[in-house]
Parts: sequence; C-alpha cells; structure tokens
Amino acid sequence: ILSRRKIMEKILTISIASYNIEKFIRNTVDSLLVPQILDKIEVFIVDDGSVDNTLKIAREYEKKYPNIFHAVHKDNGGYGSTVNYSISHATGKYFKLLDGDDWFCSENLIEFVTFLEKQNADIVLSPYKQVFVKEEKEVISRPENFFEGTKKLTDVSFENVLVMHCLCTKTKLLQEQKKKITEHCFYTDYEFVFLSLLRAETITHFKLPVYCYQLGVEGQSVSIEGIRKHYFDKSKVANQIYNWYRENNPDSYQGFHKKLLLREILGITNDAYCAYMTLENVKIGKKELIDFDKNMKKEFPEIYKETMSVKKIRLLRETHFLAFHYLRKRYLKVFGSN
Repeated sequence: ILSRRKIMEKILTISIASYNIEKFIRNTVDSLLVPQILDKIEVFIVDDGSVDNTLKIAREYEKKYPNIFHAVHKDNGGYGSTVNYSISHATGKYFKLLDGDDWFCSENLIEFVTFLEKQNADIVLSPYKQVFVKEEKEVISRPENFFEGTKKLTDVSFENVLVMHCLCTKTKLLQEQKKKITEHCFYTDYEFVFLSLLRAETITHFKLPVYCYQLGVEGQSVSIEGIRKHYFDKSKVANQIYNWYRENNPDSYQGFHKKLLLREILGITNDAYCAYMTLENVKIGKKELIDFDKNMKKEFPEIYKETMSVKKIRLLRETHFLAFHYLRKRYLKVFGSN
C-alpha cells in the first residue's frame, strides 16, 4: 500500500485559469498529455463562469483522465479566484500557473517533473518562450545568472523582474501563508509572484523552457485596449502588494531577498503609473495618478521613498506632474497609439 501511495503522489499541481477559451483550451491541455509523467501531475481546469464550451471540453478531459484533470465550474470571480481555488485544493509538491490560452513545452515536461521530484527548493525558475502570434516568431526569455544546485535567496543575484511564466513554487509555501489573491481583478499574476517570494528561503534553476506565453492575441489584458479597460486594477494590485510587504516586516528581509521583493514592488508601481497614462481622457488619467501617488506617500511612505529610484516616477514628482503629457506620449508610442 505504501509503495502504491508513493507512486500516486503528485509532484506538480497545474492551475489553468479558463474563461471563454474554447478555441484555445484543447491545445493548452494537450500540451500536458505526456504519458511518462501523467500520474505525477494534477491539473485544475478552473472554469470562471464561461458562457462558451470551455467547461464542456474540460469535462471531456476529466472523464478520460479522472485522476489527473479536474474540471471545476465556479461563478465568475476573476483570475485571482481561480488561483485561490487551485492553491487551496492542491496536493502536488510544487505549484505552477498556466493561462488557458498558453501551453507548456511538452518535450521538456518529463525532465522538468523529474527535476522537481528530486528538488526541495522553495522556488524553481525556468526559461519561458514568448510566442508572438502576428510576427510568427518565438523568443526565449531566460533568468540571468543561471546556477546549478540550490542557493539561499539572500545570496543569489540576478537582474530579472520575475514573472509567473518562469516561476514554480512549493505548494506548502503558498498554503501556509493563508493569503488570498485579489478576486474580480486583472493583473493578479503580480500578486502570485510576490506571494511566492514573501516567505521563500531557497531557490534553484531548471535549464529548459517550460512555459509558452502567447502574445498578440486580440483582447489580451496586456494590450492597450486591455490596459485602458482595466487600468485601475494595476494600482489595486500594487496596494495589495504594499500591504503584504509591510505586514511581513520589511526589516526582517536581508540581502538579495529584500532587493528582489523591492524590485517586484517597483515593477508593479511603474506599471500602475503607466496604466494611468494610457487613458484617452488625459485629464482623468493625470488626476487619478496624482491621487494614487498621494495615497502612497501617506499610507506607505517607505515604499514612496523606494520608488524615487524609478526615473519616470521621480521626474513626475519633481515636476509636480507637469511631465505627465511628455511621458504619456513616449509611452503610447510603444503601442502605436495616440
């Protein structure tokens, strides 16, 4: 019985956020169908109140692979709600996110799961592919300063701002914190990354790409249209991250661990500022950005001070936000928008 239980233990839990993605979900799930590691993974396909055939397709996989795929239907609660569900129900040793319109590199999954089976690091980083649909090209993004073995998070050093695509986290680390990702909100993958790093102590690298991140799809939240529609969510996520950082006593963090957490904070803060610059109603965008900045200075003075290291933010403050129009014009050039 013990040997059988050991064989059936799950090494990796994969959470697939699924909302009206019937045209993508088969490709996403099929990328996980690698026979050699199927018994070692569990996959939650969390249907977030879809009105198309997403749930129906998910249930097909659950019926065919009942001990691997779990089709979950819930009322619409946003990306964070799908992550919260999967974390609370996960039994795998490690936990990784997969968006319903992306996929994993099937050819590397056997080696990846085998690697995780032997690991005990809190965080496992891996390269990921950025797949540009319109340009029909792929770019591999690699965490810098690759190293073998496991190191303390206080001692390593690299320049990357970590994103969820390169991240795999020990499940126990997420569950023990009992924190919830913000629901009914976009861009909460920032929260997942920050939550993973808050209590992590050790980190390692896996050398091959695991995640394939699809870019250039119409309606994505990273498009200019998506940012304009959900611009306020970035500041909402930023404030949640500020709260988590303060609750966990910033003075307790040392070395590169603190540097890494602050880098993530600067990343979401910069993105929040830029989001206000995308608004077509420039007057509203500027006013709400000033309000966000004032609130940060009042409620999170230590973070306000740290964000002065971001050139764009410092320029805005030093010019009393007169530089808003200039920076907005430069930022929108990236999207080819007015």
